[in-house]
Amino acid sequence: MFLLAALLALAAFAQADNGLTPEQIEKEKLAFIERGIVEVMRHAYLPEIYGATLSKAQRCKCEYGPANILWGSRVGMTCKMDQDVDEEADPECGVQCLSPRGETVLLMCPKGWTNDCTTGCVPPENFTSVRERADFLEKLLDQIVLYGYDYLVVNNDYIKDCGCVEKRLTKIRFGTKIGLECQFDEEQMVEAECGGFGGCKNEAEQGVMIFCPSGHTPSCTGCEKTLEEDTSLDERMTWLVNGTRSLIQDTEQAFSELVPSGEYAVDCGCAAEMKHIDYGMGVGYWCQIEDVNKIGDNCGANVLCENADKKLILHMCPAGFVPDCSEGCGYAWKQEL
Repeated sequence: MFLLAALLALAAFAQADNGLTPEQIEKEKLAFIERGIVEVMRHAYLPEIYGATLSKAQRCKCEYGPANILWGSRVGMTCKMDQDVDEEADPECGVQCLSPRGETVLLMCPKGWTNDCTTGCVPPENFTSVRERADFLEKLLDQIVLYGYDYLVVNNDYIKDCGCVEKRLTKIRFGTKIGLECQFDEEQMVEAECGGFGGCKNEAEQGVMIFCPSGHTPSCTGCEKTLEEDTSLDERMTWLVNGTRSLIQDTEQAFSELVPSGEYAVDCGCAAEMKHIDYGMGVGYWCQIEDVNKIGDNCGANVLCENADKKLILHMCPAGFVPDCSEGCGYAWKQEL
């Protein structure tokens, strides 16, 4: 659909897929998966992943409830501790730190992460194999899929086309507890426009439709992963890449911080409003460029493309993705998965 019109800063990198070894591609994929997961964790409120319950907050001498950190990596949860208590918190609670404003706070990180008072929560680096790192990232992705349902953006027209009676999708709270569901009316359903699984009924014999995340298959007990214990590493990596891409695709518009700012748009020389990419990978934003000389030094990866209307456009991509004239925002390794 889109043809390459001009390549600027990162064009050579974006086209370098033929020069990458399998080992380099593997590293690129792992980096992409980690960046995507970390990006969601920076913006989403996911206390379950941190074990940040109220009972833990009380046991760990928190004076107020836990919240996401606002410094360093922005990954982690913290609570303000009683400033008049000098006693150290239980090491199992987390690490006691001073906030950028000099208050005593407790830093809580996911299991296996490093607690760093300056940076926040840092993913481990001492993996002994690619499989070990892939397993670590898979568990994180599983947790986000299980607990991050509040950030899934589902078009209202899609819900209507699926005949959902209550005009909304709710979290599955039975069986696997993964996925979304709705009670639906088959007569109101536009089958060609709905990708849900409508083969279930509730206790009242009403039709129930199941909606599953990428890499999961629907059943009347919820959504189940398509991976098996003996799945090969290559297949597992592909599953993780697709799952991470789908996660960003489904949640991106829920996080206002992932929408490029007006200042950034001006620095990139946008001549019209930014629009969300609805082709290719379906992630990131694009805008029309009328004068390439208005593209500033802070615009980042400014690969210019020509659309079907022969207009120059520029893609703005989330962490881990690179501009691509056919996909909008694509994979750095440019390898068919």
